[in-house]
Amino acid sequence: MDLPDDLVPTGSSPEFDAASLPEPLRSRHATTEGHWGLLRVLAGEVTWYDLEAGSEARIAAGGEQVIAPGVPHRIDASPDARLRIDFFKSPD
Repeated sequence: MDLPDDLVPTGSSPEFDAASLPEPLRSRHATTEGHWGLLRVLAGEVTWYDLEAGSEARIAAGGEQVIAPGVPHRIDASPDARLRIDFFKSPD
C-alpha cells in the first residue's frame, strides 16, 4: 500500500529505539480517521502486526510501512532497532 498523493505532512515522532519505544505503540492502537502514518525503520528490524487482517510483516532497516487510518495495529522492535513515524492528514 502506498500513501495517497494528496496528503499533507503534519509532523514526525521522535526517533525511538527498542528501549524508548512507548508502550502504546507496542499495544493495540490506530490512527484516527483522515490521519495516516509512515513507519520508517532506520536500523535493526521492526515487526508490524495488522490486528484487523491478522497478519504481520518484518521490516528491516531502510524499509517502510504505511499506516492507514483506523487500522488497529501494534509493533515490536529488535534490540538494535531505531525507527520514526511520519504523520500525514487528508487535505481539508
